[in-house]
Amino acid sequence: MKKIIKWIMKCILTLIGIFIANGLWASFGESLWHFWTEKTLNFTTFGIETFKDKIYLEIAKGFCERPSLMVLTYIMAMLLVFIIIALIGKKTIARSFEFKKLENVISKIAKVYLCISIFFIMILITRVEYVNKAIIHFGQLINIISPYVDDPNEEKYRARFAQIRSRNEYYVLINELETIAKENKQYIPKFDIW
Repeated sequence: MKKIIKWIMKCILTLIGIFIANGLWASFGESLWHFWTEKTLNFTTFGIETFKDKIYLEIAKGFCERPSLMVLTYIMAMLLVFIIIALIGKKTIARSFEFKKLENVISKIAKVYLCISIFFIMILITRVEYVNKAIIHFGQLINIISPYVDDPNEEKYRARFAQIRSRNEYYVLINELETIAKENKQYIPKFDIW
């Protein structure tokens, strides 16, 4: 009977923790993530417009698997290196107990590699997230305005989207779509163009 009560209490505490975490995320997490996204994208492009425009070239491609595969590749490479470091460390330690210093060096290298890998994976995930949000925002706007434009114009907007080469071209296109939505008193989802 005590096990059941303990289990129920653990479930209740877990739910309370989830509710608190959800509230904290809604209050602080989203704005912190938005701040992180903007600063990370600026850091990775060094604020240079031509580097920023390369992200918009990727947006113009629409959804594709390349970013997901890159994240997966980085994670798998990180795991492979850790396995190799662990095996080398075990073999060295197994040979002699005199290699404690080498074990410490391998441990420090693994920690540094882990930190660097996590940093680069977070940058990649941030970039992929922004690209996907930009594509989704365009798709939402097209769906919102589709009753108010004829088919040839809708296809022209899609063609322009596929040919985007810079942030400015993306901004102009999104602004046109938002203007059409506003003229027809439609809700416009919020999206901050970076």
